[in-house]
Formats: sequence, structure tokens, C-alpha cells
Amino acid sequence: MLGERYLWVDSLCIIQDDEDLRQGQLNQMCAIYSHASITLIAVDGGDCQYGLRGLEGISKPRRLEQEVVSFGGVDRCVEHIFPLDCGSSAPYYERGWTFQERIFSKRRLYFERKSVRWECSCSNWYEDLEFGDRGGRGDVRAWQSSISKFYPYLNNTEMVQEVNNLNFTHKEDVLQAYTKLTSTLSRNFTGGFVSGLPELFFDIALLWQPWAIGSRRSLSRQSGTSQASRALPSWSWAGWDCQIDPWSWQPGCEYLKDGRPILTSQTVIPITTWYTADMPFRNRSRRIDSNWDKYKSISQNPGNSLPPGWSRQVCPKEITSNPIENDIPDGCGSYLFTHESDPETKFWYPIPIASPDDDLLVRSPTRFLFGKTQIAFFSLDRSLADIHYPCVSIRSLSGTWVGILRLQYATDVTLFKHGRPKRECCELVAISRGHASNSLRYNETGLDEWLLRERPRSAPLYEYYNVLWVVREDGIVYRRALGRVLKDAWQSQNPKLSSLIFG
Repeated sequence: MLGERYLWVDSLCIIQDDEDLRQGQLNQMCAIYSHASITLIAVDGGDCQYGLRGLEGISKPRRLEQEVVSFGGVDRCVEHIFPLDCGSSAPYYERGWTFQERIFSKRRLYFERKSVRWECSCSNWYEDLEFGDRGGRGDVRAWQSSISKFYPYLNNTEMVQEVNNLNFTHKEDVLQAYTKLTSTLSRNFTGGFVSGLPELFFDIALLWQPWAIGSRRSLSRQSGTSQASRALPSWSWAGWDCQIDPWSWQPGCEYLKDGRPILTSQTVIPITTWYTADMPFRNRSRRIDSNWDKYKSISQNPGNSLPPGWSRQVCPKEITSNPIENDIPDGCGSYLFTHESDPETKFWYPIPIASPDDDLLVRSPTRFLFGKTQIAFFSLDRSLADIHYPCVSIRSLSGTWVGILRLQYATDVTLFKHGRPKRECCELVAISRGHASNSLRYNETGLDEWLLRERPRSAPLYEYYNVLWVVREDGIVYRRALGRVLKDAWQSQNPKLSSLIFG
């Protein structure tokens, strides 16, 4: 009826019991959907036997029921089947492997709620309305816009949040599914992704936070000797069954002059070089090239040459005269930058832009992270801090407030919620430095301690170390929570420099 020659059906075209063929198809899922003329989506029904209802002479009718209220003999008020955001709790929207077909398909025809609706990049149309373009479900258009940008737009934490909330028969498949999604994003993100974290901004990506408490992902496949190879890393969001805070990576968007997703003054300063491997052996590890800060530093000196395609112009005085009001990042403001791909988009500093001719870089997920960094010991409060997220304050040995941790283990939250008999000693690992403005103009999303009375706020900058609370097992450290410790308090502890393996 559609005039197309070929039909691709995942349950038939992916041979499920041949791992090599199955993996080959999974690697092409994004290409399959993005090159399809149209994707037909069967939302209604409890299983595949339900079919596509409403095709005359072929399938059962849909029996669309709408309430109609007449006003006089002319006007009528007709019930709209779909809400404006097309929100739905149907199993289709909760399944892990169907997410990418919504993102990459150019045209989508949904059979849903006994009705039919159409979505594409231009508009939406509904069978029960006489006009279209009433908005789409969720953030599909926003995600498609993010994917289509010519520069690496570090605002895909909302996509991470969506993927991490989906249901997978095998929990460990979440990272494989996201790897397929990011295969297209890898055209923009130089270096690709490391177990769900963009390599270009790796120091920032490590700062992901949970939005709600959760637990470590357990493996559902139990057969064979390869179970250990499917263990998900604790340092990646994929290793946790929880909601992800969509504002976690906001500091990584500071290079944009306009269109930044939220106002923030947070700056991240790398302090170590990271390596990764799928086995806990350093001699087989690969260096992670997280180099966004290099471009930030070289761009402010007019004597330094710029990366290909970039141009520099002096920043207008009306902008530099009020750096806070114009949200100028730390260390920037003398110049503005544009790229030949889009001269209208302004940047505070240049960032790597991948060539359209470059091959897609799809990295296999790795489980271990290596780094030489500082460790120190502090104590934790006996109970939770009085703020929105489940957080616990970090104290010095004398009891002074020095920082905060946002808890993510459900068991930890329960323990601190009811009060511990004494303060607990914890091992903290510094993974980067950071600072934010103490100006009241910034209601810093992501800084849980922002409104705590104990946080010092007399200096212009709030300076800290980003730290992980870790636990050790057989010489390997595992993430337990992430937070911040005051810079002076951290340095006063004379932290020990140590080479660590993160599992």
C-alpha cells in the first residue's frame, strides 16, 4: 500500500541465536532507522498478535471512541485522544531497544490509543484532529536537533536519563544500546564515547549525579565464562539503576555564547590523566584524550593559531564591561569565535569539530579506569543534610563543615536517614578541581550545598575539589557517591598521591 519494496522487521531480520550476526545488525540499527522511508510503530496491544488495527479489509477496526459535545446546531467540541506531549505509559515507551527508532527515524507512524498519528521533523498530525503540528512526544525533536548539530553539544544527559530509565531484559544491555545511539553522536564528539561518557569532556562527564537513589546494576545473564566481561563500571552512569540528573554536565556547555541550556558559573579544572581498559592491567590501557580545556587556554592568546575552520574576533565592549550579566566563562571574554560551518553561532572558545568525511568512531565499552590522583580521609555526618537531595555533609576531624556528598545507594540513604551512632570515616578520591561564583545571581543547579548556611561564601569564588567516596575490594576502588570538598580543607589534609584502578 505504501509503494515500498522492502520491509525490515527487527524480530525477523535480526537472527537472535547467532551472536555475530546479531551484533552486526545492532551496530547498524541507527543507520537502518535513519535510512528508512518510514517506521511503522505498533504501540497498542499486549503482544505482536494484536496487529495494526484499522486497515480496511485487512485488520480489525480501531473503534476510536471520542466524546462529542454539540453547541447549538453548528459548533461541536470533540475530545482530543492525545495530550499535548503525547505522554504514555505504554510498554513501547519503556522498552530499551525501541528508543533508538524514535530518535533516528525520519518519519514515524504510530498506531496508538486506537488512533493513528504521524511524526516527522516538520510537523505532527493526528487522526482525530483537523489540523496538525500540536507538538510531539517527549523530547524527540530536541534530541534530533542535538544530534544534527555540527559541534559536540554536551546536553545529552537528558538522553542518558531517558535511556537509563528504560527496561532491558538483560540489564547490562543498557550500555550496548547507548553505544549504538552515540555512534551517530561520535561524528561530533572527537574521540567518541568511553562506556557512555564523551571522551572529549571526560573530566566533566565523570561528574554525573543521580537524580534519585538507586542500586548497582546486576547482571541477568548467568551462563558462560564471559559474565565478568559484561560487568558495568561503577564510574559510569550505566553501572547504576537510577535516574540521572540532567544538569550534571552543564559545565561542559560553557563554550557556547548563546543557547546554553542553563545559567551556570561552574568551571571544571582537570588534575589527572585518565586511562581505560577492559581488564585491570595498566599495560593494556588506552589514554583518554580529554582535551577540551587545551582549546580554552590557547584561544585567548592572539599569537596562537586556531584549529582549522575557526576564526577569532574581538569581543565587543558592551559584553566585556559586564562579565557576570553576559555569563562570560572564567578565563574568557577577550574574543568571540565562529566556525565556518555556521558563522551565526558564537563560541567563547573553539572546540574540536569533526570532519564530515571522518569515519564513525564507535568504541567498545570498557570496565576499568586508571588514574594517578590524590586520596584523603574525612568523616561524614551522622544524618542527612536538610536539603532536597539525599546528601550528607563532610566534616574535618575537628567537626568543621568542609563539603558534601550526594548519596546514590538506597542502603546508604536508609542508614543516614535514621541517624548513625557516630560519624563514619570515608575515603575520598579527588577527580578534578572546580569553582563557582558566590554571587547570589547564580542559583547553581547541581551544587547541593548552595543554600547550606555552613558553606563559606565570603570570597568571590567558591573553590573545591570534585571527589568520589570510594570503597575498596581486592585492590580496586568503586564509586559509592560523588561530591565536593573545599579546596583549602582538602589541601590541609596533605592528601596522598596514589595510582588507582576504578572498577
